[in-house]
Amino acid sequence: NRAARVGNAIRGVVGKGGSSGGKAKDKEKNSATVDDGKYSVITEESILELVDVSRAGCMNESASHPLSSILTNKTSQKRRAAAISSSSFLESDADEQLLIVLPFKQAVKPRAVVLQAKLHDSAPKTVKIFVNMPNLDFQDAEDADPTVEFTMENEKATLKLPATKCNCVSSMTIFIEDNNGADTTVLHHLDIIGKK
Repeated sequence: NRAARVGNAIRGVVGKGGSSGGKAKDKEKNSATVDDGKYSVITEESILELVDVSRAGCMNESASHPLSSILTNKTSQKRRAAAISSSSFLESDADEQLLIVLPFKQAVKPRAVVLQAKLHDSAPKTVKIFVNMPNLDFQDAEDADPTVEFTMENEKATLKLPATKCNCVSSMTIFIEDNNGADTTVLHHLDIIGKK
């Protein structure tokens, strides 16, 4: 029920605001580069600590496994590797979709988004990233042209973001549109790599 999901809405997210700078004329221009190998392919550091967690939120999150379960600043390689086996994870509720909104405490320059999930039917599949568009609902996210879009095929994916579109970002919205066939989606790890 779409209305019920929107009722599980993001509280206190930034007011009416930003746009992504217009829709891209060619969806291929929004294609992202995904690195499914070593995390060290990205040289910048985690900026997850710059997310304003008091205003962050997730639509359609499970009450028992909310966004706060994974919204922590995991800075070591060891903890990132262990994330997949952790009992802390984000799970969707009514169906497979998740809409995560991450406002930042200051303008940042994100260069990559790191997602990790067990190779299972519940793992995210189609993921869309929007910058400076904090007020999207599910219908908006399905209809709008994302900043980048990619398909997650492995247990861990590092999505490189285009610097030309991400040099002054006040918020990031991550739309997990579908998974690999399960009723709900499970995400074990989320990180944002970049610089202030």
